[in-house]
Amino acid sequence: MDTNSPNVTEGDVSTGAVVVIRHGERLDYTCRDAGVNWIPTTSEPWNPPLTRNGLHQAFSVGEMLHQHIEVHDLPRTFKHVYSSPLLRCVQTSAALIQGFESTSSAKANPTDTLAGPMRKVKVEHGLIESLNESWYRSWCLPASDSTWGFGGIGFQASSSEREAALEAINDDEVHARARRPVQQILHPVDRIATLHQQHHDVFRHTGSDCTSQWLDKVAAAYDVKEPRSDPHVDLLFTESIQKIATPYQWKNFESAEAQCDRMEKVVQQLAREHPGETVVVVSHGGPVTHLFERLTGSDWTAHGPSKYTCCSIYVHRNNGATWHNVLANDTSHLTDARAGAIDYMK
Repeated sequence: MDTNSPNVTEGDVSTGAVVVIRHGERLDYTCRDAGVNWIPTTSEPWNPPLTRNGLHQAFSVGEMLHQHIEVHDLPRTFKHVYSSPLLRCVQTSAALIQGFESTSSAKANPTDTLAGPMRKVKVEHGLIESLNESWYRSWCLPASDSTWGFGGIGFQASSSEREAALEAINDDEVHARARRPVQQILHPVDRIATLHQQHHDVFRHTGSDCTSQWLDKVAAAYDVKEPRSDPHVDLLFTESIQKIATPYQWKNFESAEAQCDRMEKVVQQLAREHPGETVVVVSHGGPVTHLFERLTGSDWTAHGPSKYTCCSIYVHRNNGATWHNVLANDTSHLTDARAGAIDYMK
């Protein structure tokens, strides 16, 4: 629950901070808005990458993190970045780290604890997108175009209306991967690292996000089978804090309560594991917004819909016994010039 005294005392291991960030701009949404459906172009329609702009956004929030640490007097020990296993969050996390480590303040004083060795992305399954009906509808139906809840009947529908709508969909029309337990589409960390490195290489080259030539290159990045090394992903972190144990699939969806529970359990465990530290987690719009509700006790409207690379900061005491929100849904980093973000592409 929220408290009223956010100030952090340096060296006080009873106090720490969790910085919660949504991923950057998605390629599939950008293509959809341009009249191009990304879903048929890929072998992994549930797992879109970022756009170039999304990478710039992530780099920028990493640069801004220095300022947030100073302004909000957060712990200066910052070693860990945890990410949803979906590609767009891993990309956001890696670009964020590079943005943070590229800033002049980190380079100017190498003895500063903020300078430190290069951080790597830790893949945490408990931070994944909401595995609910709307998510499945966005990618697994014949005409899905990434729109959240595509073909749905609205949030105001009764349970009987929703059941009738589901029954009206022929299971043979549903994407085969949606009819298997979700664990079968969650890649192991070495495969996630390979996907990230492949896309990193693709985005180093020039191209327009939604042209057929560019989408062909993106599609090919998913199809590489040989493992590739990736300096950005921590291959030694293989045991998720909050594993997805329930075999969610089409017609067996994750509830809103279950999604909120796993997000809260992840950040509570991080508070216990990293006392006196600042930790970053990167997740998705719904989970980020509803985590605000859980940690503050406020309605989600006080936070608002999560924007791309929005940043919320929660200071905790006594290993997560109390939480105080000092920043919510902030995107001030997007108002600044992003020239430095181009470095991430090189």
